Amino acid sequence: MATFTSGFGWTVTGTVEQFDVDSNGNLVVRVMSAGGVLVSFLAADVVVEVK
Repeated sequence: MATFTSGFGWTVTGTVEQFDVDSNGNLVVRVMSAGGVLVSFLAADVVVEVK
């Protein structure tokens, strides 16, 4: 488990499911949250804190 913080300041605790590239060519990280929800982050905006 790791905590992911987006550039917008919201956080999700979970595990990385996959990396992807969106239509604009940005790297996207898809995180499966502890609650079972798949959340997408732009990789450039993410701060990861591993606990």
